[in-house]
Amino acid sequence: TFYNRPMAPSLADKMGMWNNGHNCGRWVQVTIGDYCTGVNDGAMNLPFCRDGAWTTDAYNNATLNMIVADSCGDGNAWCRDDPYHLDLAKDALNRFVKNGTAVGDMDPAHWNNRHISWKFIPAPDYTGDIQLGFLQSAQPYWPAISVSRLANGIHGVEYYQDGTWKSAVMNGDMGQSYIIGGTVEAGTQFQIRVRDVNDQLINDGRVYAFAFPASCATNCNGAYTKVAYTTSTAPVS
Repeated sequence: TFYNRPMAPSLADKMGMWNNGHNCGRWVQVTIGDYCTGVNDGAMNLPFCRDGAWTTDAYNNATLNMIVADSCGDGNAWCRDDPYHLDLAKDALNRFVKNGTAVGDMDPAHWNNRHISWKFIPAPDYTGDIQLGFLQSAQPYWPAISVSRLANGIHGVEYYQDGTWKSAVMNGDMGQSYIIGGTVEAGTQFQIRVRDVNDQLINDGRVYAFAFPASCATNCNGAYTKVAYTTSTAPVS
């Protein structure tokens, strides 16, 4: 069964750590574990590592910091059955580092869907501030923005409209994208603030003010249109 996204609260046991997108954009530190000498294809209703054994080798304990991008929804058993599974980007596999050096050749001969362990971490060496942009088809009546470059993930976005702060709705299950509103309804000026994964306002409640991009005219055609912003400690009337 494929479960439509976002999932209903009644499907919390299927949702896993992805949490309907709320953990997208967070950093994780991944550590390589044991290698399977048998078949480890993730076939449904069959055990992992069939006709073989889990064994340690030279790649154990290699680490890499990565960003959670989305949710795995394909037919592999680990995606469906393990709420703690990570589906690692293939290009990252040979970038894992051990003793200060990239492993270089773990994939393909030494990968075989290995055991891994992982934990959430704050963005490493974080400096600067967040990045904001409008998504494809965004318009003043549907201002869909993306929030990225986060120090500690994102739990929610609030927008200032008609003198009050309102909670923005997540754009489907896209955990870094929210549908905001203008300072007046259907307006082209915006003020937002962001909450992190601990539900704390980032940067002491910093307010980010920006405008609908002139390059979009009435509708953004590009996949992503970055916008500049100004900041303040309180909304600007």
